[in-house]
Amino acid sequence: MNKINILLIVFLLQISCQNNRNIINDDQDKKQVDHLIRTFFSYEKNKNYDAMFELFTLGNSKITRKELNAQLLKIFEETQYKNGDVIKVLSKSYQTEVKMNGKDTIGMYNASIDNERKFVLSRETFKMMLENGKIKIYDYHIAVKVK
Repeated sequence: MNKINILLIVFLLQISCQNNRNIINDDQDKKQVDHLIRTFFSYEKNKNYDAMFELFTLGNSKITRKELNAQLLKIFEETQYKNGDVIKVLSKSYQTEVKMNGKDTIGMYNASIDNERKFVLSRETFKMMLENGKIKIYDYHIAVKVK
């Protein structure tokens, strides 16, 4: 092989490696997740449930947006009634992973937030995904412990 062929092979390998990469726990991704979570709790505090609905995705769900919103409203109202407002965030952790494969980008994000609420201590977990360039929640769970 001559030098030109070797350089061409090295160049092509570099290009292919750049197009396929994983970015794990990037600070910018964590800031975007933190912004979404803060927005969620701000809307909850103000009981702005319609705005909260927009933070969620249907993903691959077989239900309609109207059905999802009805389910979420029930969860949000029960959470407020049984657990009370968030008084203080005790701890939070985020895990992010963005996979880039050519033109396709898949973002998966997880957040775990420990809160002191009016009546209970809670651990609230969020699973999120990248959808049309925006991070959206596809799973929300709250576990509580009496103070």
